[in-house]
Amino acid sequence: MGGCRRYPHEPAGPRRRPIARHRRHRRRPVRTLCAGLGRRAVRRGRSATVAGRVQPGEHQAQHQDPRRRIAGARGRRGGKQGTARARCRPGAAAIARRADVRPAEGRIVKIGNPARTLDVGSAADLHAHLGSEIGISGWASLDQDDVLGFAELTHDRHWIHTDPARARDEAGLGGLLAHGFLVLATVTALANQCYTIAGATRWTNYGLERIRFTAPVFPGDEFRLRLTLNAVEPGPGPATRLGLDCLLERRAGARPALAANWIVLVEEA
Repeated sequence: MGGCRRYPHEPAGPRRRPIARHRRHRRRPVRTLCAGLGRRAVRRGRSATVAGRVQPGEHQAQHQDPRRRIAGARGRRGGKQGTARARCRPGAAAIARRADVRPAEGRIVKIGNPARTLDVGSAADLHAHLGSEIGISGWASLDQDDVLGFAELTHDRHWIHTDPARARDEAGLGGLLAHGFLVLATVTALANQCYTIAGATRWTNYGLERIRFTAPVFPGDEFRLRLTLNAVEPGPGPATRLGLDCLLERRAGARPALAANWIVLVEEA
């Protein structure tokens, strides 16, 4: 009997026997996130990096990660059943580090009373003050706990911000140096003391332009914000776009700590 073709492009010949695909030849992924591998998972699972059959406890020893430890609901048969969820607990070093730099409760930045504040009824009233200084905030200061807490929050733990002794010995500074972005973050609270718009219902921080950190700020240094209005324009949608020149002056020096152009969108009822 002549040969047959399974497909047009194949040459004629004896019909080949189909390949048997037994279920044990199939690749089955190993459940890597189960805290307890049951006998069924151990019997069926195969690791791509470990030759041979995975033994109970062997997979956990190679792939265990304390940050991703999840107790599987399918616990080891005959053993202690795991819970559906397990809490991810940080290591002892991380807990100790957080305890050392945790800022004191109830204090972030000390801010005094404002020197001058502009109060208007609507954003349109600001046109009369265009090009003039509209407010001066009170004197503010940062504590060492503020700098350490910001370093922990942002993961910017450079020694110049976290190690006072090294900052004095290697950088010649008087102590810890406050992050520039931490100093910049105080502008919002200080600007609230400089001007108010009675009819405003929503404020949007639209962005900053030409930010310059012109002088260092150390814990205990006093600084305040001088705010100058340089633009009042119709913004996107119903908002009014304000351009504000920010100057963060220091009490101890003639050079300001920061200068930036701040864009704020104001919406009114």
